[in-house]
Amino acid sequence: MSKAPSRARTLAIVVVVCALASACAFAATVFVRSPQQRAAEAAPPPPSTLTAGVEERELVDTIVLRGTVGSEFTATITAPGPGPAGDPVVTATPIAVGEEILPGSVVAEVAGRPLIALPGEFPMYRDLLPGMEGRDVTQLQEALLSLGFALPEANGVYGPATQAAVEAMYDNRGYAPLTDTVPETSPSGPEDTDGPAPVGGPTIPRGELAFLPGFPSSLHTLHARVGELAEGPFLEVASGGLSATTVVSDNEHALIEVGAAVLVHSEAHGVEVEAEVASLLPPNETEEDGPEGQGGDEGHQLLVTGDFTERLSGADVRITIEIAATGEPVPAVPSAAVFSRHDGTTYLVRPDGTEVEVRIGTTAGGWVEVEGVEVGDTVVVSDT
Repeated sequence: MSKAPSRARTLAIVVVVCALASACAFAATVFVRSPQQRAAEAAPPPPSTLTAGVEERELVDTIVLRGTVGSEFTATITAPGPGPAGDPVVTATPIAVGEEILPGSVVAEVAGRPLIALPGEFPMYRDLLPGMEGRDVTQLQEALLSLGFALPEANGVYGPATQAAVEAMYDNRGYAPLTDTVPETSPSGPEDTDGPAPVGGPTIPRGELAFLPGFPSSLHTLHARVGELAEGPFLEVASGGLSATTVVSDNEHALIEVGAAVLVHSEAHGVEVEAEVASLLPPNETEEDGPEGQGGDEGHQLLVTGDFTERLSGADVRITIEIAATGEPVPAVPSAAVFSRHDGTTYLVRPDGTEVEVRIGTTAGGWVEVEGVEVGDTVVVSDT
């Protein structure tokens, strides 16, 4: 009876010893390496060739910029200084912000005197007195003619007929023009069909007319309310349709063409508008603001036009300009598959090492348009 437990213990010891031996043998095969094994494991893998197929793709290359949506034209009107009528206190605002301004409209009233909007691009830079001549007088005459007031012609002379038209314009708006004394030697021109110039005539202070290049316009900003002093930039007007504007560098300018397709995206509004490049002006060719002219900001001024809604006015937008496009699917390969020779020719390499000369076209998004191979052909991208 005592021999059975002894045999059981002996059998258990044998099993444990065998298990330990097996574990040691396994560990030796995993962790113990011969010099030949270590050398084989440290050797680089055999070379392989990366390939790609010639695909049919429509390629489009773009430039992405940031810009702002606003009116095509904006103008800032400076408040008149103290004059015969008193301090420049705003006494009436017949047009509210956002409302339309038509030719001949009284935009605001300062110290009881009107600010009248008229069509024209030349700024009102001086008071107009009877007998004066100049480009600004011609512009005034053209504006009066466009409003329907009778004048023989726009001859640039502020003579009796022009004075009568000015008086009528003021009277139609419920105001009387200021008057001044005319020197007896005041010149008379072809318009003076009603005899010599009178001794006195209507004068126009520079702060009472605002010439705007486009109508209808709208009152964009009013910086002083009724009862407040109108100082410095008094109000801003906007005209023309909405457009997106930005500034581009010399390098970007060389890639962009007028008429190029543009996608304008407002992240804040979740709106995308298809547009196009309307104009691209170098810094020294931006529109002038006055007789002496003032250039724009550094860089080339880019104007993008499209069907922008009023809700986008003032929005910061992403402007994506298409600078190159195939217009249809073309054979294309990854740019890494195109190799060049010293003579400027380009070629692709087939997996068997054969070189195939190709002509390249549009490049966009890491792909190159190629001529000389068929869609579905396999070419080498690189050897690794």
